Order: sequence, then C-alpha cells, then structure tokens
Amino acid sequence: MDEEVVKKFLRQEIFLETIPYSIVAMDNECRIIYSNDAFSQFIGIKPKELVGKDITGYFPDLFPHFERALKTRLPQETYIEYGSSWHKVKIFPLTWGLLVVGHDISRWKELAELYNNLVERPQYGVIIAQGSEPRLIFVNEIVADFLGYSKEELLSMKTRELLKLIHEDDRPMVRERYRKRLAKEDVPSHYEMRVVKKSGEVRWVEVFSKLTTYSGNPSIQATFVDITESKRLRLDWEDIFNAIPHPALILDKNYRIVEANTAAAQLLDKKTDELKGGICYELYHGEDNPPEGCPFKKMLDSNSTQTADVIFGSLDKKFLITCTPISDQIIHIATPISERIETERELTRERAYLKSLFESFQEAVVLVDNDGRLIDANEEFTRIFGYDQEEVIGENVDDLIADPEHREEAKRLSEETFQGNKVHLETIRQRKDGRLIDVSIMAAPICVGDEQIGVYAVYRDITERKQMERKYRDLVEKSLQGIVVIQDGKVVFANQAAAEMSGYSREELYKLSEEE
Repeated sequence: MDEEVVKKFLRQEIFLETIPYSIVAMDNECRIIYSNDAFSQFIGIKPKELVGKDITGYFPDLFPHFERALKTRLPQETYIEYGSSWHKVKIFPLTWGLLVVGHDISRWKELAELYNNLVERPQYGVIIAQGSEPRLIFVNEIVADFLGYSKEELLSMKTRELLKLIHEDDRPMVRERYRKRLAKEDVPSHYEMRVVKKSGEVRWVEVFSKLTTYSGNPSIQATFVDITESKRLRLDWEDIFNAIPHPALILDKNYRIVEANTAAAQLLDKKTDELKGGICYELYHGEDNPPEGCPFKKMLDSNSTQTADVIFGSLDKKFLITCTPISDQIIHIATPISERIETERELTRERAYLKSLFESFQEAVVLVDNDGRLIDANEEFTRIFGYDQEEVIGENVDDLIADPEHREEAKRLSEETFQGNKVHLETIRQRKDGRLIDVSIMAAPICVGDEQIGVYAVYRDITERKQMERKYRDLVEKSLQGIVVIQDGKVVFANQAAAEMSGYSREELYKLSEEE
C-alpha cells in the first residue's frame, strides 16, 4: 500500500478515535459487528466482548426504531435515558446492516432545568447560626424541605439536636470550624460534609460559610447545595479508571502522580496510595530524569496527544506510551507492545466501516490539508452550509464559510491548528445563501508520528441553543429579584434589580468588589 493511501486511512482512523460519540455497526439481525472505544467505555464492556451480541439486549427500547429503519431503509432518530444521562441516537440503514451514532445531550437537559428552576425557586439552602453553642436564627424553605423538618422545628432545636443533623464523622470538623470562624481565625470557607435527614437518609452537601452580622450580633451564614449525585458519579469515575486493563496514571505537569489505577499498582507491585505523589519516570524507569523519547515533554510542548514506544528500565518491558492532556492534568497509559500488534490487526478488519461512519456522522465534519484546503466533507457539513459535495472539495475552508467580519478570526484559528494546537470555540459562520448561523467549532491537528498531515474540524449548529441562552439572559436581566454573579470574590455580573436594591450602579458594584 503506497504512502498516500496509508495517510488517508490514518486520517479517518485518527478522526474516529478523537470523536467522543458512541458508534456501533450491526448486521440486519441487530448483532454487533463493530463498536468504537467511546461506546465500549459508555456501556462498560470491552469491544471484543460486544461482537456478536444482540444490541437490543442492552437497549430494548431501541428495537422498534431498528425495525423501522430496516423496513423503510430511512434514517431514524430518537432519545433515550441511560443511567443518569440523556442521549440523542441516530440510526442509519446501510446495505450490510445499521450504523448507530449517539451523543450525550444531558447539558441541554440541565440548561432547561436551570431555566425552570430560576423561575420557580432559588437553588441553595441558607442558614444563619449564632452563639458559641450554636442555635439557628434563620433557615430558608430549601433547607427545611431538604432536611424534612419544618422551619419552626429547625429554629427551635437546641445545640445537641442540631449536631445530630450532621453525620457523626463530620461533627468534630464542623464544630471546630464554627468556633474558629466566630473567633475570626483563618479557616476554609468551602468544604463538603454529610447531613442526616429526618428520615435518617444521609446526603452529601457542599458548604460555603462566612462570618457576618445579623441583628447586630456576630453570626455564621452558610449556603449549601446537595452534591450526593455528583459524589456518586465521582465514585463511578474511579470504577471506570480502575477498569482500564492497562497501567494508567493521572499526572500533573511536573511528572508527579495524582492518581494511579489498579493495573499500574499491580505492574509496580505497590498499592495505589503508595504511588500517589511519586514521580512517574523514577517508578517506571528507575532514573532521575525522563528517558530519551519520552512522549510527555512533546505533549507539554504541543498540548496534543503524543505516543512513543518506551522500555520501562526497572521492568525491562516495552510499552506503547500514550500521553493525553486533559485540562491541567495528563492521562498516561502504558499498553504492552504485543497488544498493540493485535490491535492493529483488528483495525484492518474495521477499515470497511470508516468511510460509512464519516459520512453518516450527525455532526458536520471536514478534513483539511496543511494549506487549509478541504480534502473531504461529510453530508451533514454540506447540509448545514448549503453546498454540494463537489463545490467544497479543494476550496479554502475559511474563504468558503467565514463571512468578511469573521474571516480574520477564522484564519487565525486555522493558523493555530496548523501549528499543532487544538481550538474549541463558539462563533458565527456563513451559509452559501448568505445567512449567518451560530456554530460550535472543535478543530485539532492530525498527526502521523511527528508529522502533521492535516486538520479535522467538527461544526455544530447551535443557533437554537444561542437563542435559548439569549432568552435566559433576558429573563435574568428583567427579573425583579436582585441577581449577582460572584467569581473569585469579585462581582462579575449584577442585574438592574440588584443595583437598585444596593443603591449602587452596576459599575460601582464592580469597582467595589475590585477594591475589596
């Protein structure tokens, strides 16, 4: 196979591995013949174990949609709730079976719920306590509803009764911080603790507390929100991390281990807690400095995923090391080389599906060479922007869809990706008919080894979401309730009602928070 064919294939494979959506291919009997890593991680089963399984055994509610797609040979679209998340699912009939593409739309659901809750009631529980032996002098309805008591019951509780509302393991910490805060000592204002409801149920809450004055007396004001579900999700994440079959580490930018999974601990014959705080190259290589060819430094320089074959000196074993930046931390995964070879063999059997996946993907996707010219564009891209396929191939993507006002921005972003950087932003682009639309853009370089061979970009039409956000912002602005947003101790937004209640202008509120 010549070099150009290899590069084109790798472009498609790299694109597939970087897309965070679940993709499944199945035959006409709904038996799985291929699933990508995103689907495997989502469902918690390895791709090999899914092959040959009936997908309706996992998602029985989708069977009518599969049946309709096979019968009508028309794409189907639906929504499903799986675990704690909502997903949009699109089903494409092909000659050999069905392609299913799904993505998480929970953020949209959260936005709708936030909109409704803002109108209906406030979000946080608020209490005010006074005295060296604390008594509650104020509680809002959120607190009463959450704990299962009436406001009168809570306000009449003596100190001993109040302490019973706090989990016994957290009581010493809460009492100590209350005492020190009243004494104006420096203690954390933000922490997590457990509370016990009237029913006996234990819930986790996130607390923000401060010293204040109420009715002329020193008081502690505390605001809290229920975080029980997010704590459970955190535990679920730990289970997923430990389920990774290869040694996996989460590192900071100084090579220091923040988290280690079970496989890494087993490889080094240590406990996971013993690895935390250690330096990865000291443990894996037995050296005082990173080994030659370590992909970690390349990843820091490029801010993109880097791989390399590396021998662990202390273990005398060869691994494929993958370093991927996630926010301000790095995921470091070591895959034994023998498994890498087997994976490459499996990938050759998946080659027939790659083009179909690219074409049927439900986001607009383009592949661009290093000169900014379109190599390929899927059907969704041509639909969103109103072009035919033959009109876009070979054209400069920035000249094609960026209006004059945003063209310099588009060229600057392209230049960033050509320099090996990822970009993700929300902006405006132009259709063929001249209409401007709001879009979310995610673009990243495509690399083969150390060589960048192009860029892929994903466009999502977010016009409807932007309209909803503008409606939400207008609601906040016109609200009769004073609404203030504080970030890092500074007022970053205040609506007109808040300004009128405080007696300051908005500009004065912003300046006051800066001076303090």
